[in-house]
Amino acid sequence: MSAVAEQADVAVGGLYRYFDGKDALLAALQVRAVDTFSTVMDQALSACGGSCDRLRAVSHAWFTFADAHPEEFELLDRSLSDPRPNLDDAQARAVDEALAPVLARVRTELDRAVEEGQLRPGSSAVRAHVLWAAVHGAAHFRKRDRLGGVRAANVLDEAVTALIQGWSSVPG
Repeated sequence: MSAVAEQADVAVGGLYRYFDGKDALLAALQVRAVDTFSTVMDQALSACGGSCDRLRAVSHAWFTFADAHPEEFELLDRSLSDPRPNLDDAQARAVDEALAPVLARVRTELDRAVEEGQLRPGSSAVRAHVLWAAVHGAAHFRKRDRLGGVRAANVLDEAVTALIQGWSSVPG
């Protein structure tokens, strides 16, 4: 907290006036980053029509967010991708509550695809998390883009296409 206070040019006591500690400060920053991502995702959704295209847009919104907001992306990516707990339970729940509406919108898109006959029925909650995991996994390939070869965006496209085909209501 003292290093943060020094960078912000405020007294350490001033930080504790607003945040109970480091975890509370990190959680607040992560919640703010989730809000930014949510806006990016909303913009991506507003630009497309069909349900499967909307699922692809949701997936690519994470990469758009990474490009447009690299510091917030890194903060969220480190938090969400690291299997070790990095916040106390109360603060982790606060971040999880901020993510809930984002995942709810993904579930809505999955449910819409089922209603339109594009996907067979299944748990949209589980599918939203599977899609989220695929997006995060593909995002980790972004650091290899500078080396050439298979691009992270291509990995993401293939992963999302495979998921949509696997969940498709059309056999084969």
